[in-house]
Amino acid sequence: MKMKIENRSILSGVVDSIPSKSYSHRYLIGSALAHGASVEDESSDDDFLGNGLSKETFSEDVLATYECLSKLLNIIHHKRTVAEIPTFQCNNSGSTLRILSPILMVFFEKVRFVCGKQLIGRNMPASMEPLKTFGVDCYSDGDFLRNSIVLDGNLKSGEIHLDDAPTSQVLSGLLMALPLLKKNSCITISEDFPSMPYVDMTLNTLKDFGVNIEKTHPENDEKSIKFNICGNQKYKTVQNISNRIENDWSNSAFWIVANFIYDYSETTDIDLTKSSYCEKLLNYPIKVCNLNSDSLQGDREILNILWDFKRSSNSVTSIDCSNIPDVFPVLALASGVLKDSVTEFTNLERLSLKESNRIESTVSLLNSLDVKNRLSERKLKVYGSALLKNGIMSKLDAIVDNACEINTYGDHRIAMTAGIASIFSNRPLILSDYVCVKKSYPGFWKDFKKLGGKCDKIQLR
Repeated sequence: MKMKIENRSILSGVVDSIPSKSYSHRYLIGSALAHGASVEDESSDDDFLGNGLSKETFSEDVLATYECLSKLLNIIHHKRTVAEIPTFQCNNSGSTLRILSPILMVFFEKVRFVCGKQLIGRNMPASMEPLKTFGVDCYSDGDFLRNSIVLDGNLKSGEIHLDDAPTSQVLSGLLMALPLLKKNSCITISEDFPSMPYVDMTLNTLKDFGVNIEKTHPENDEKSIKFNICGNQKYKTVQNISNRIENDWSNSAFWIVANFIYDYSETTDIDLTKSSYCEKLLNYPIKVCNLNSDSLQGDREILNILWDFKRSSNSVTSIDCSNIPDVFPVLALASGVLKDSVTEFTNLERLSLKESNRIESTVSLLNSLDVKNRLSERKLKVYGSALLKNGIMSKLDAIVDNACEINTYGDHRIAMTAGIASIFSNRPLILSDYVCVKKSYPGFWKDFKKLGGKCDKIQLR
């Protein structure tokens, strides 16, 4: 099944931003750990959701975390003896696998994760190498299923210095798990550790659950960050965690970029102040509701980047992607409409381990849209032009009903970026695997239609 998106739809109206996927993972874990530590009877395993949350509204990734936590609590509450290795389904959620891995090893000596095909191709064992320092080995289990990963060994207290890592998620998992152990632990990282905003989100969540970790600098080393983790801590119950989970800047970025494109094509006003312009990006013609302007989420930076884009005609702009991997595709698209400008996207290495190789899939999308770009070993250059006047699809041969076919590579961020690209395309777009948006934003196409977008499923021929 594919989807056809009509071109030049005018999007406008009000859209409610959805709960942050990253915060949802963390608050569900915190609530489950509080529930598991404080409940001795055989109460419902769903209690850790609290009021205001329903698993029916979860994205696929968050649902995977919820299901794993439900199984964990089911074993704990019912004091079940597990004859075989307990097996948890993480599907294609890298967050579920990497954050939960150290946490589950507090409770088990051996665990098996069954992964989706997309996830198993992302070199998961290598990304979890830091767990070895804390007594946990990680390896693929080809004898059971080709797409399963085994964790072996109870989590132990310890110390580690991480200069670099493919992802911050294992660090977040360790920060959530190590306080449950009896002894103290210490983790030191380099100042330029990737995706630090996500680590700060973890610390912020832990504080809500009464778990305190000291974040400081080692003595005589201002370029490193040290986490002093006291053991014997307990997670406290937090009421109504739905009220604590911020809404998502990552998924709101698509509507914000749509506003940017409309503004860039319609106005030449350069007299707006930065604050006025950022306010406009959140309100016209699409009003994006309920975002926290003081959020720790790294993707909040998109407002500052689009402000720089607004002023960057006839210039070169450099964007460091180390802390904003989720908005890289839609920012690359936005940079393509900048007249006579060059945008350099740097620090792309970790993007190759996303749902797709997000460097290659973004370049493929830009090429399909005839957006000029050049990929080198460490950066992507996007050459902006007056695309909104000339039309970016005119050079492409017709494929289906004079449309252009876009390969999403099963990557939700690519699919949603293509949806936004349709608003200034001269030709309709045909998307493969459009349902991949369920990974983070199940209602994206529904909201797209509500705002005036026109898209329909088409049968494969």
